[in-house]
Amino acid sequence: MEDLSYILSRVILYINHLYIISSLFMRIHVRFFASHKERIGCSNLLLELNEGSKIINLIDKINQTNPGFSKKPESLVAAVNQEYQDLNFVLRDNDEVAFIPPVSGGMINDQNFKYSCRNHV
Repeated sequence: MEDLSYILSRVILYINHLYIISSLFMRIHVRFFASHKERIGCSNLLLELNEGSKIINLIDKINQTNPGFSKKPESLVAAVNQEYQDLNFVLRDNDEVAFIPPVSGGMINDQNFKYSCRNHV
């Protein structure tokens, strides 16, 4: 019985440890469209970032595994939860970040514009 008690206490300790570690990270759902989707090779990623990370940190993480993603991060257009944001925007757990390429060589600067996930596959 003492062995079972010891094992249970170790399991509880391990679960608590995992909970603490997981609370230091946040999961970010990333969507890519058009040329970004072609460069990455998929339309969706789920990435973990440190708590308090910004969009620019997300871009750095993507560039680590996909060096061709963006050589000029400042030229990227990003929307968080369907709202355009600048690269210094602080992300939260379970945010959705969409990287939208410029249309016809231009950039979308309208902060009120919202994209619809249903219209892009």
